[in-house]
Amino acid sequence: MGVEAFQARRGALPLSGKPRWMPGHGPAPSSGRASRPVSISIVTATLNAERFLPDCVEAVRHQVGDGFTVEHVVVDGGSRDRTVEIARSAGCVVLEGRDTGVFDALNKGVRAASGEVFACLGADDAVGPGALSAVAHWFNHRHSEWVVGVHRWVNGQGRSMGLMRPPPRWMPRQVFASLGWCCLSFEATYMTRDFFEHLGGYDTSFKIMADYKLFAEALDVQPFDRLRHILAIGCLHGDNVSAATGSSLYITEQKRIAEAYGPRSRSVRQVYRQALRVWLNGRNPGWFVGKRLFGARGS
Repeated sequence: MGVEAFQARRGALPLSGKPRWMPGHGPAPSSGRASRPVSISIVTATLNAERFLPDCVEAVRHQVGDGFTVEHVVVDGGSRDRTVEIARSAGCVVLEGRDTGVFDALNKGVRAASGEVFACLGADDAVGPGALSAVAHWFNHRHSEWVVGVHRWVNGQGRSMGLMRPPPRWMPRQVFASLGWCCLSFEATYMTRDFFEHLGGYDTSFKIMADYKLFAEALDVQPFDRLRHILAIGCLHGDNVSAATGSSLYITEQKRIAEAYGPRSRSVRQVYRQALRVWLNGRNPGWFVGKRLFGARGS
């Protein structure tokens, strides 16, 4: 299905023009009008995650509100510790089996989920307080099939490293792909499952940056909505997969994305990269300072 066909079927925001309500989902509810509960799925891939998982599942369980229902899907790749026991005792939907990597596991989890909208959350991350109420409100008033919220970072000692706000929604794919890392928070991004399937899910040939690639492709279809709410709290403790920024695999995947989705000219890519870096650091001063003073090396 092409971009135009998907947009026509879903009533999505066109590639240009003002945001409008999605007619495929009925008229936009007014502020005084009750909306139906939205089904939300949180998907977490695990492997020997007993150290972090209790806080992760508790954060999901503590989400309360009349506007949504939530399920937590845990996809385990063969843990030898208490990970599966912890997940089951917390009422999570547990899938067990070998996988080819974290993104293969997340694909399985999203496709087994029952929610209309989902987010992927690391076992060492947490859903922000009131996050799912904010997501449910967005879902019933949305202009796009995906939304990005604020991500709060802490280090391994629990010390705040500041907030990471989403970039402007007009950010084109070429600029995004030139940055060299995914400035759209993986954990603070919620997407409809229909849209995820349209995009083909995570490309499992990418072991570190499949989320970066997926979001680059999503930007080709429509811009994201933005939420000012803290949707995720992430712990940068030094063992994160995304922290492997100096590895040869990271550099290879970074190059693949830049060449596939960025401008052909390396000089133009560099200009785009620097411009977006300036915007991100200027818009997120706490994060800019915190990641240098209280990063994983200080945990």
